[in-house]
Amino acid sequence: EVVTSDVQPLMNIKTGDVLFIDLTEAKVIGFQGTHLKKPDDEGLIVSFCNEMLALIPEELYPVAADALKDELKAMEGAGTGGVSFLSSDLYSILRTQASVYFSD
Repeated sequence: EVVTSDVQPLMNIKTGDVLFIDLTEAKVIGFQGTHLKKPDDEGLIVSFCNEMLALIPEELYPVAADALKDELKAMEGAGTGGVSFLSSDLYSILRTQASVYFSD
C-alpha cells in the first residue's frame, strides 16, 4: 500500500473520473498480519485521510458521509466471507478519520 500527504487530483468534470498525480512524497507502508509494521505509518495514513477528506466541499458532506459509511459497512462484511480488503489497523484509522469530518 502507498500513501501520500500531498494529494493532487485531476478530475474530469463530465465523468467524475479522478487521476492522482505527483506522488513524489508517497511512502510505502507495510503490514504484518492485520497490523502496521511501523508505528510511524499511522501518521502517514492520517495525513492521507485528512488530505482526501479536505477535498470534499462542505455542502457535499452529507452525500460523502453516506457513501463512506456504505463503503465501510461493505468492508466490515467482506471479512466474513474469508476475504479481507483492509487490515484491522487501517480500517480503524479510516473509521476514526471519517468521524472527524462526518459526525452522526
